[in-house]
Amino acid sequence: MTNEFASNGMTDTPLLTVVLTTYNGSQYIRESIDSITSQSFRDFELIIIDDASTDNTLEIIADIDDARIRVVKNEKNLGVCPTRNLGINLAKGKYYAAHDHDDLSDPRRFKKQIDFLEHNPDTVLVATGTNRLFRGHLTPFGDPRMANPMILNWALNLHNALVHSSIMMRTDILKTHDIRYRSTIQYADDFDLYHQLAAFGQIQCLPERLTTYRVHESNAFNTSLNEMANNAANVANTGFQRVLGETVEHDVILCLQRMVNFYGFGGPADSLKNIAAVATVLARITTIAEEQAGTSNQQELDQFHAFIAETWWNAITRSGQLLGPSALKYYAKYPNLSTVNKTSLEMGIELVRSSVYCLAKKLLRPRPSLVVSV
Repeated sequence: MTNEFASNGMTDTPLLTVVLTTYNGSQYIRESIDSITSQSFRDFELIIIDDASTDNTLEIIADIDDARIRVVKNEKNLGVCPTRNLGINLAKGKYYAAHDHDDLSDPRRFKKQIDFLEHNPDTVLVATGTNRLFRGHLTPFGDPRMANPMILNWALNLHNALVHSSIMMRTDILKTHDIRYRSTIQYADDFDLYHQLAAFGQIQCLPERLTTYRVHESNAFNTSLNEMANNAANVANTGFQRVLGETVEHDVILCLQRMVNFYGFGGPADSLKNIAAVATVLARITTIAEEQAGTSNQQELDQFHAFIAETWWNAITRSGQLLGPSALKYYAKYPNLSTVNKTSLEMGIELVRSSVYCLAKKLLRPRPSLVVSV
């Protein structure tokens, strides 16, 4: 299956294993590897697994002289999940960091994550905040409030709130409990992995933006969005079964994931009926999160309530622009989703805005041509 043709010659077990998987990654892989080898934390092995590339990826890798690098070449193309799982099987380190071949890591990333895991033994995975690199422009990506554990755990019930290249995990948890990326959940396999890990400890996120997610035409988000959305909905439904004791209709989850998005891609609900269904699910998840948190950290709880209210308000106002003013009544209908009261002025502005949007859509809608037969 594999042919390991280069080795770092290390005899000691490193504290960290970094696994970088690649397929035809020649355009970005050198920059990605450089961001890893330039880390301030030095005690790691870097396993690069090439999934039978047909470009010059391997030539670029071979030109890098670093004793910590081990290169493995798949004899045939196995796909993303089997290749990532091979990395888990080969890992020697106490900790395991994932890295995609087009993304970048800040030089401080590994040290900060390892320090966190060393001081928080109940944490099985820690991610970092992320920047987005698109056409040479670097911008913040995702919501920094994911550093609040209540918010992150709530968000992970809904969809993937973490960038894969930012995660670091405990290797022994992965191996002892046979936690792997599953090929049956293509394009949402990382989201599924987080759900598997959550059964054995805490999932956390550092507030610092220490990972750069590169956006380009080959990203799965651009090439396989529908499959990604459907598989992410299936993963979320598995979580709902565990948390709520029952599954949720698939189209309701898709609507929920469209309405509540943490990367700036949020959209409206497709019907008033689905708004009500989404609100019911969110309200139940929020109640469970509140009960689990108790009053142990009032600041985290207050931040959680403010986040939920803001998220729900944004979801409702976007829906109002499509469905009209009737959508706005759902904001205050569920008290634990609307803990921050909106003023009459704010509600009035949104009522006017949603009415104008709906009227404009009606006026701009193409009229059927009148055909007169003679």
